[in-house]
Amino acid sequence: METRDKRLLRMVYVLLDSRRGIMEIDTQWLSMLHNSRVPYKLLFTKTDRVSATAAASNLEVGKQQWELIKGRSPGQDDILCVSSTKRIGLADLKDSILRDVSAS
Repeated sequence: METRDKRLLRMVYVLLDSRRGIMEIDTQWLSMLHNSRVPYKLLFTKTDRVSATAAASNLEVGKQQWELIKGRSPGQDDILCVSSTKRIGLADLKDSILRDVSAS
């Protein structure tokens, strides 16, 4: 990714299907973003379609991948879980986007 392109990005939200969790291709993509110094957050979608146990497992794996790639624990809104159907987590996502867009 070219430097001029990176400056245009305030944040990349990487969408991950909660039914599948983090796949190898996702891990490669996250590593590429990290190595390119592109800021990103994880966004688990379709959380209403998995059990609470599976959702918790996905979140834990997401945290582990974050720590492995970034070398630190994720912040409070670095990993988000949403369901557009049940409107779960949408307010948190909106707040996160507004913070990221308004950040200098």
